[in-house]
Amino acid sequence: PECDLVWIYGELFPFLPGLFEKLAFRSARPIVYDIDDAFFLTYQDTPLLSGKIEPLLRGATAICCGNEHLRDYAAGFSGKVLLVPTVVDIDRYVPRPADADRQLTIGWIGTPSTWGYVRPVLPLLQELCASNAAKVLVVGAGEEAQRECFPGLELRDWCEAREIADIQDMDIGIMPLPDEPWARGKSGYKLVQYMACGLPVVGSPVGVNRQIVVDGEVGWLASLEEEWRRALVGLIHDPGLRQRMGWAGRARAVERYSLASQAPRLIDLF
Repeated sequence: PECDLVWIYGELFPFLPGLFEKLAFRSARPIVYDIDDAFFLTYQDTPLLSGKIEPLLRGATAICCGNEHLRDYAAGFSGKVLLVPTVVDIDRYVPRPADADRQLTIGWIGTPSTWGYVRPVLPLLQELCASNAAKVLVVGAGEEAQRECFPGLELRDWCEAREIADIQDMDIGIMPLPDEPWARGKSGYKLVQYMACGLPVVGSPVGVNRQIVVDGEVGWLASLEEEWRRALVGLIHDPGLRQRMGWAGRARAVERYSLASQAPRLIDLF
């Protein structure tokens, strides 16, 4: 290709590992491999693919990773690993003015493949809706979530043009995760989206969530059902706390998880 550097994200053909990369290696141009999910688990868990991705990582000139868990893995194959957290454009992701007439909304945004992570907290969310303490907005969960819908829960299809507006329709953002290998490799994108929009957050203390969420400052980390209940109920009934945590989360997103703060580091690597 007519380029000076090749930047690779993911796999075009996961079951033909490295097909594109092998062609890229032949070009003799520097290769930067980008990992923001635990892609390597696919290879480790599939006998026919075991050991196939490691040569590609060893051959890369550098690797950039979305969190410490991924960085620790990549460091076993490369001496040039840069941690670049997930970021958003904070000029676009902005808080929405408060609307006193709108019912308080607990929100989640994701994909059908991650909807299952929400199931453990669905009984609590249903209880909060039933008591009229809050409504729940779910974005991007897909058809499966329709079978688990209950009064007070609104489902919206994900739409790029509406993504920011959907998050701005929320008052509290949640990110439940199981303590499992794939979840430990998640890069916390939804937390960053929530915080940039000025929302207090509640998330499971799994993987990068523990770095993004300063417990008690921008929101809460919760494992047990009672911890989730205490965090959500406390935020629901304390507008001042929601506002303080939302402001703190916005400031943290600007400082650490914004395009402006991280793009220069990636450019330096290139």
